[in-house]
Amino acid sequence: MASERAGFLTQMVEVLTSTVSFGERLNNMVHLLARNLKVDLALYFGLDKAKETLALNISSAGPVPPHLRVEFPLGQGLVGEAAGTRKMKVAHRHQAGVAAANAGLEKLHPAYQTLAAFPVADDNYLYGTLILVDREDRSFTPTERQGVQLACLMLAGTLRQAIVQEEAKKRIAELSVLFEVGKALSSTMELDELLERIVSTTAKVITARGAALHIADGVSGEPLVSSRYGRIPPECPALPKMEPGAGGAVEPPHFEGQSADAKGLMHYCLAVPLTFKGQLQGTLGVYDKFTPSGEFVPFDPENRQLLYTMAGVIVNAIENALTYQQVEDLAERNERMVKNLTALQEISQVMLTTVQEDRLLEILLQGLTLEQGLGFDRAVVLQVDEAAQTLKGAKGARRPARPIEAPNDKALLLPPPAELPVAEWEIPLRADQGPLALAVLKKQPYHHTQTLKEPVLPVVLKGKFPAQEFFVVPLVVKDRATGVIVVDNQASGRPLETEPLHVLQMLATQAALVLENAHLYSTIEANNRELLLIRERMLESDR
Repeated sequence: MASERAGFLTQMVEVLTSTVSFGERLNNMVHLLARNLKVDLALYFGLDKAKETLALNISSAGPVPPHLRVEFPLGQGLVGEAAGTRKMKVAHRHQAGVAAANAGLEKLHPAYQTLAAFPVADDNYLYGTLILVDREDRSFTPTERQGVQLACLMLAGTLRQAIVQEEAKKRIAELSVLFEVGKALSSTMELDELLERIVSTTAKVITARGAALHIADGVSGEPLVSSRYGRIPPECPALPKMEPGAGGAVEPPHFEGQSADAKGLMHYCLAVPLTFKGQLQGTLGVYDKFTPSGEFVPFDPENRQLLYTMAGVIVNAIENALTYQQVEDLAERNERMVKNLTALQEISQVMLTTVQEDRLLEILLQGLTLEQGLGFDRAVVLQVDEAAQTLKGAKGARRPARPIEAPNDKALLLPPPAELPVAEWEIPLRADQGPLALAVLKKQPYHHTQTLKEPVLPVVLKGKFPAQEFFVVPLVVKDRATGVIVVDNQASGRPLETEPLHVLQMLATQAALVLENAHLYSTIEANNRELLLIRERMLESDR
């Protein structure tokens, strides 16, 4: 008897230390136990991750087909009782309530008479229950019970090793994924390219068919940036706005959704929040996890944990890319501002070289249309006729077809190569005459876009100045509007940006003063000529 027990334990140790997979070791142990005790069946029920249900995993009779997979809630049936109390239980069919409580075992052994349940556990964890089933009404000797308990400890040790190895594989896989993610994130600082890499890498790591990322202002809710990858089913709900602490203390916040398409096919989505340092809020989501066979399945807690980990890694990269983009935008803005202010200074300096009104208008139009100036496609100057209370066309010009290859101060002195015929333009100064008259009457700039709500152009300009968008700046001297400057980019289709328009308003202020001085100079010069003529006539009469 002792030799048989020693032989059995030797075989169990050999199986425990074998190099086969953990699944094969567990199967061999269960088979060996059933053969040694000479019972009809040895069954292992494993506790699920939720620690609520024990499901049949291994049978000494061979692989368990799906229709024979029996489950017992924790605490119910002999299987659940042994797991709940962590104590050995023996029951016989003739005892009251045994058959009813263990009805699930009828499918596995309809003629059983004896059931013996042993918890499979170590010092810390419960892994499941081992059930011995026999058709004879038998009892188990203390030696047999001790042998089974030793076998259960070996089963627990094997299961613990399997769990540790599985966790190690997952951690290694996660580290490998994070290494790839980090490598992809560190390879660029361009925001759009970075977001594309984030969503594509996320989808591939989670084995999802699509992924999306959204970032918005946390105060105003205004969307800032977003990126999508793969196929995102329209049936899935939009990614919600999630607060970083919305999940409470139990688990981090997340969103899981599912919906069916017209064919009844289920689609799944999973999203977690992106936690930024500032007022930004973001969401990272994946859609339709698929199996090797192409079937869509729900996302599991491991996918959720991996998505949390990835979200924590990518936030810093996104913040750096956003900062980099802001610095680049600021640098470009400063560069444009320097260019525009330099052009303004050069135009102002060249305008000081003459007091001839026609030459000043030419210099002004050159500065407005030259590429190295403000670069508008067209520019027109209209002046106020106070006697007639109208705006009259003074001069107009188009942007040169070819850039003028000369220093800016020299190019500004050249006459405009492509003038616009505006001498016949005459607009009454009334509020119903459109944006040009309104700019004079209100002494305010006017940004006109072609919409139903905007004031229409006056009849005299119909067909003469076709433009979907233009900007009107009044020429104001001592609280008196003396004319307007009109610019547009109709030919190139470029939008009228804010910065050149600000510079245009500064230029209009200087141009108004210079043109007023030129007008006064021409008036004084005409008066001087008239006085000289009168003097000459008086001298001739004295003779």
